[in-house]
Parts: sequence; C-alpha cells; structure tokens
Amino acid sequence: MNVELIMPIYFPLNPYQPSLYPSFFFLQAFIVFMLAIITAATDVLYCSLVCLTSMEFDIMGQKINQLDPENDENAERKLQDIINRYNELTDISNELEDIFSFLLLNNVFAGIFMLCVCVFFAFTSIRLSLIIKFIPALPDLIIQLFSTCFYGELLQTTSLRVADEAYNCIWYGQDLKFRKMILLTMLRTQQPQKLTGWNFMDIGLPVFYWILQTTHSYYSLLSGLYEA
Repeated sequence: MNVELIMPIYFPLNPYQPSLYPSFFFLQAFIVFMLAIITAATDVLYCSLVCLTSMEFDIMGQKINQLDPENDENAERKLQDIINRYNELTDISNELEDIFSFLLLNNVFAGIFMLCVCVFFAFTSIRLSLIIKFIPALPDLIIQLFSTCFYGELLQTTSLRVADEAYNCIWYGQDLKFRKMILLTMLRTQQPQKLTGWNFMDIGLPVFYWILQTTHSYYSLLSGLYEA
C-alpha cells in the first residue's frame, strides 16, 4: 500500500497491512493529539499562574501608592497587610519556581533544537512536503517561547515596581514608625521575584533574544555543513 503513518516508528508487526494500518494510524493520531493537549495545557497553566501573580504584585504597588496617612488613620494597618500579602506572594513565586524550573530549562533548549531543525528543513529542503510541514511549525514555536519569556519578564517587572510605588507614596512628613515601615518595604522589595531555568538562567525577554541568536548560529553552521 502506498500509504504513510504520521510518524515513522518501528513496530514489531507490519503496520502497513490493510487490516492493521487503520489501527496504527489512529493510535498515532491519538498519541500526537494527547501530547499536543498536554503541552498546551502546561503552557496555559504556566502563563495563567504567572500572570495572576504578576497582577497581584501590580495591585499591591497601586495600594501602596494610594496610602495617605494624613487622611487615613488606618494607613499603618493597611501597609502591614500589604507587607504580609507581599510575603505570601513571595512564597507563591518560590513555589512556581519549584514547579516550573526544570520544565522551563527543558523548554528553552528543546525550543532551540526544534527551531533550528524547522528553519533548516524549511529553507534548505527541496521537497515541498517537508517545507509545508515545517514552515507552519515556526510561528508556533516562536509564540510559545516568547510567551514563556514574556511572562517571566512580567513577573520581574511587576515585583520590582512595588519598591518604586513605595517610594512614590506620601511617606515624607509622616511619623517615624510609618517611615520605617516604608523603608523596610523598599529594602524588602528591591530584589525581583523571578523564574529561572533550573537556576541556569533567569527567564525573561533577554533569554528569548538569546534563543533566536543561538538558533541562527546553529542554522548557519548546519547550512554550511550541508552545502559543503
């Protein structure tokens, strides 16, 4: 039969027999579909959790900036609640780091490899079937990697903004206790909350640019070897 499976995988039986081919084909289709669902679900979960945490940091910064001890006798209590909430968000960020750290490292290096392969086959292959197969995969990979790095950058930016908002609030001219609380808040929030690739790299937009540069370098190397 002049047919092909979705993926060229070795089977102990001949999958191209008329009685076996439909079963093997649908088995592979189901596996590919489930892998796509799992990958998409993991990416959506990561982006959602990091986005929600970043929003909490942003809201916290706005609350600090809106503190007005002169007209609000509960300003110190509100600031203490904000500090407690910041500690909770720090714990959440650490938990996200523990959950996604190795996965992020794997996504970065797997993304470099897959981007390099897709670019190489898309621009050097003379077979139309390969070109059609690999070109649509390029934007998917780029969007996935950009989303991963963008939300990592967002977490760093919003967590650092808390210190700026604390400095911009009406702390001057207030009593010593309130000024000390603001000072401690600024000192505590000067270090950004961030996600890393297994402590190997800080996930952010610079990592995305590095991925593109590395992919281009390996593509140039493969192209040179292929033409030679």
